[in-house]
Amino acid sequence: MQEDWPSGEASVVSSNFASARLASRPPLAVRDALASVPDTAVPQEKQPNPDWLPSLCKNRDMFADESGRDGSSAFGRSGTFTVEIPLPSSKPAQLGLDLDAIDPKGPIIVSVMPGVLKDFNDSNPATALQAYDRIEAVNGETGDPAKLYKAMSAAMEDLTKGKFTLKINRPRTFSASITKTGEPLGTQLNFKVSSAGIVVTRVSSGGLIAKHNDTCLL
Repeated sequence: MQEDWPSGEASVVSSNFASARLASRPPLAVRDALASVPDTAVPQEKQPNPDWLPSLCKNRDMFADESGRDGSSAFGRSGTFTVEIPLPSSKPAQLGLDLDAIDPKGPIIVSVMPGVLKDFNDSNPATALQAYDRIEAVNGETGDPAKLYKAMSAAMEDLTKGKFTLKINRPRTFSASITKTGEPLGTQLNFKVSSAGIVVTRVSSGGLIAKHNDTCLL
């Protein structure tokens, strides 16, 4: 849908995969019960993250939101990294995730509940999975949210391998002030009432957002 604003000023909270901070129940949810995993989970190193500057815009209207100069934020360091999830030696094994399929690039984590993923988080606080993380691959397999969910379910059914890997994309959170001039915003948004956030699927040239982007180093 197209969004047009009247004149004035507004503040936009966004991220590197364009998910707004909205909390609600997801359309795709996995609510699992308790499961145990070994206490030998090994933390995985994240890929280097470029230095974060407090302001990246020529007119200085964009700034870090609850973020540090090292790229960290309230959600943890942003960027793409891979984690190795240990599996228990016997069933039942439960995943323990609420997922939102609003982003076609991969399911977004809404919350982590008791299960294999929470046990991993408890053992690996430096690489703990968080709300708004996007799952980009499962055991190296990429695809849409439904395909990746099936891949996770398959991994949970085959405990003989002892582990599975997730490629995670964590958003960099920032705030940007957009001056409203009566011109169209110039964006196409994908969202549902039950979604965890809003995804920007297109930015049209000539719109306010495109003009803002021209002044910023994103």
